[in-house]
Amino acid sequence: MPRKLLGLVMVCLIVASIPALVVSVLESEPLSPPVQIKTSDLMVRVLNVKSGKVETLPLDDYLVGVVAAEMPAVFEPSALAAQAIAARTYTLKRIRQGKSSHPGADLCSDPAHCQAWKGNDELWREWGVLHYAGYHRKIAEAVESTRGLVVTYQGELIDPVYHSTCGGATENSEDVWVYKVPYLRGVACGYCGGAPHYQDEVTVSWDDLYKKLGLSPAVPVASGAGKSKNSGPATIQAFAHSPTGRIKTLVVGQKRFAGTEIRSRLGLASTRFRWQLNSDGVTFYTQGYGHGVGMCQYGAQGLARAGKTPAEILQYYYQGVEIQRMGS
Repeated sequence: MPRKLLGLVMVCLIVASIPALVVSVLESEPLSPPVQIKTSDLMVRVLNVKSGKVETLPLDDYLVGVVAAEMPAVFEPSALAAQAIAARTYTLKRIRQGKSSHPGADLCSDPAHCQAWKGNDELWREWGVLHYAGYHRKIAEAVESTRGLVVTYQGELIDPVYHSTCGGATENSEDVWVYKVPYLRGVACGYCGGAPHYQDEVTVSWDDLYKKLGLSPAVPVASGAGKSKNSGPATIQAFAHSPTGRIKTLVVGQKRFAGTEIRSRLGLASTRFRWQLNSDGVTFYTQGYGHGVGMCQYGAQGLARAGKTPAEILQYYYQGVEIQRMGS
């Protein structure tokens, strides 16, 4: 669609549609002293991994693209606002560190490496003419209403990691990665049960299992597959669990793997899984979607529906943090 015509359609839709709710952030909650970060006229350089090009745009415009890519636009305003604050914190922390692995860019649009981001052209194609204006305005309001707000711990920007669906409880950072982070403590979460990937099932053939894990079918296997049928040529045994039941170490045959490695190599939704051996391969039953640390995005939606503010959502998933306003 030509840009002039696109602009005219957008204006008409905006005028015709009912004004969206303006997110009211921290209505009566006091803010801590400002974090002294210079953000006036801050531009963000983002590598669009799909096009291979680096795009430079104002911070708020970039954040609109992040929130739109990271959360469904139909989510509650408070959930979108919480995501906007988390995304702003993540962005400024990365820029302040100045350690980008992308030449000429501060971040990339790959959520597996940085945080997801979509430009207006991609959002137009995704949302279509009927929804683009309303969705874009709703997310822009979430960014605008939280302008300058970031999440800190003891006066420093946090690393606000987040994931789609925790599956019932988030994780301590050290149970998924290496380091213990004081604000990344696991919490019970009964708010993401309606998420699309709360429970998933995938079957991996024996050939694919051996190939993806670098195993040889000819190597003798260890015994002890627990309650599995043990009808296949290899055995699988959980060696270590996290407190919430995620797999920390899995033994396949005679080889040990980190749960995160199994998830990555086999394309599982989560490390919270059980399995069933059969003659064709292994069926994995997963609960949750993502690494499970920090903010559960579908949990944030559930908390927003329960009437929680953006600050309350963030302080639930990031323990002991403060919501502060940046210096100008």
